[in-house]
Amino acid sequence: IRPMNSNSSEPKPIADPNERRREPRVHALYHVIITADGTSREVDMTVGRTLDVSAAGVRVETPGLLGVDDQVRLEIAVEETLIDARGRVVRVARVGRLIEAGIEFTSITDSDRAELQKLS
Repeated sequence: IRPMNSNSSEPKPIADPNERRREPRVHALYHVIITADGTSREVDMTVGRTLDVSAAGVRVETPGLLGVDDQVRLEIAVEETLIDARGRVVRVARVGRLIEAGIEFTSITDSDRAELQKLS
């Protein structure tokens, strides 16, 4: 599976001099499956795409309803690799008919984290 970037197949680092995150973010559009991990109120499973990724978390766009503090499982198709992680929704915003959610990883294997670090 290739990234869904329209202009290039390569992820683009996001350069922001005011960045306070632990890990650098990379603008990259990948398919993602989001599954409730015990606390989601409205949705058991939804699909979407990443907007940016880092080794510490991901920002996703989805038609599914997510709420702050929801616990979720993420399956992210990055190139030829399927990243499997668990996370907590830390930020939610409605953008038109979609939801943008910031999700902080709470559990991810070292090998999957290393795959994400290779993107930056």
